[in-house]
Amino acid sequence: MNPDELLETRRAHDADPHTDAILSIASDLIRNRGQVADEALAKARAAGVTDAELAEIVAHVALNVLSNYFNHLAQPELDFPAAPALNGAR
Repeated sequence: MNPDELLETRRAHDADPHTDAILSIASDLIRNRGQVADEALAKARAAGVTDAELAEIVAHVALNVLSNYFNHLAQPELDFPAAPALNGAR
């Protein structure tokens, strides 16, 4: 990915409608603590997101939340640079 594509992905956008819908659902899950509006689900399904993919998105979000919470307690030494903060993130 080029830097602009990476930035757009971090902002939950992608040029591909299917990928964009997946990123949007993941962002909604995080922002709304697991709640996703019916309209957002309908939009994702219209973009071709399957029920299996929706379940996988929830699993990935849950795993990342668990990992982040654990790492806040464990405070492991990171072996990679932190990503810069996003301005204007959704």
